[in-house]
Amino acid sequence: METEKITLEEPLVIGDVTVIPVAALRRSHRQGAIGIFGFASKRPTHVIVLTPSAKMAWRSTGEPVTMAQLAEELPALKERLPGILD
Repeated sequence: METEKITLEEPLVIGDVTVIPVAALRRSHRQGAIGIFGFASKRPTHVIVLTPSAKMAWRSTGEPVTMAQLAEELPALKERLPGILD
């Protein structure tokens, strides 16, 4: 069985700038003839930067993403960061 969960990591605050890493956590396990095998990996997917004058986000590829696009891709974003789309 394999699952993937997108997580908002711990924000890093430097002065008026907040950087929020976003990562995908993938877990997999299978039962074989001689036991259970498991695997987990975590990879960055986005980075969100919040300043007093702007809200910006990028995919890990460097491609910019609007906050509306990010909210579509990460539905939990609105719950975890109320007002992110304002």
